[in-house]
Amino acid sequence: MIDGWTASIRAIVEGTPEDAIIRNDIIDRPPLPGWGQGCVTLLGDAAHATTPNLGQGACQAIEDAVVLAVCLRKESTVEAALREYESLRIPRTSGIVRDSWRSGRILQLDQPTLEAARNWFMGSRMGTRMSTQMFRQLLTYWVPSLREAATH
Repeated sequence: MIDGWTASIRAIVEGTPEDAIIRNDIIDRPPLPGWGQGCVTLLGDAAHATTPNLGQGACQAIEDAVVLAVCLRKESTVEAALREYESLRIPRTSGIVRDSWRSGRILQLDQPTLEAARNWFMGSRMGTRMSTQMFRQLLTYWVPSLREAATH
């Protein structure tokens, strides 16, 4: 499993007691079409569990919390606020769940020929453009502010 890794990494892994190693499976599921009903909804991983390939799990939970707070402040009822929150968040988080899954399939290739093709493509102009576009969508999301909600 660690053959070919640098000596320092092998030493760390080999020096770690077996009972100190924690192994957690990465489990994902397709995006849910809805998150709640009535005065109940989900947020964070409960609503949109994602693989760690894009590093977006906690980021999306924070965005959820801000958007939910804005909706609760803006809407006249809790139920209306929850449905508004869901309508704003489900499209974004569903796309991120799918993009993370796709990225993982590409990034975790374990066949030398496919790895070489992936590495060549990612270094190409088209690969760079594609990566830049995906990260731009992740990093330029407009999260409504609580101050704006207070003025509505």
